[in-house]
Amino acid sequence: FWSTGTPNGMDWGDNLFFAMEDPEHKLFIVRTDQNPHLPGRYYARLDRIMSEEMRAQFLRAEFVVLSGHILHNFRDAVHMVEPFPVPRHWTQVRALDPGYAQDPACCLWGATDEAGHLFITDEAWFEKTLIRDQAKEILARGKIAYDWTVTDAAAARPSDDTGKSTIDIYAENGIEGIVSADKRMNPSIDTLLDL
Repeated sequence: FWSTGTPNGMDWGDNLFFAMEDPEHKLFIVRTDQNPHLPGRYYARLDRIMSEEMRAQFLRAEFVVLSGHILHNFRDAVHMVEPFPVPRHWTQVRALDPGYAQDPACCLWGATDEAGHLFITDEAWFEKTLIRDQAKEILARGKIAYDWTVTDAAAARPSDDTGKSTIDIYAENGIEGIVSADKRMNPSIDTLLDL
């Protein structure tokens, strides 16, 4: 059978077609600009907002990056700043991405200025760590009041076994007032990539 798609980075497709050199499969690489059905503005927009690695992947159909990245245009020179004291009147926020086994958990601390710019001020990663232990570390690092804490929408779903959600378990361990994120990612991602 025939299958088409954009290379998803260095994943199973890369392994199947390049690393193993499987004689049972044949790969045809067609660049985005060779598609006569795409409007010119589509190609120009992608070229403008993407990093060189993403141009290689999405425009030249090359397997060059790790799969799963969303913020393809992130550049240290543009998006990183030297640490500075965060003004107390800025909105203080946290973001939790729960995980345990296959996926690590993460907590990001941030603050937004008067213009709405978000500055990530700290991060913590947890691998195979129970929520109660994640909560201890999170609470030990954050000594201020947070205007809001957000997490993945899936964390609001109650477990079939216990009837408790991941948000409930964080609350039992001292991290209260967590709200679930809006699952509509595409508009947010598009906004970030168009900056």
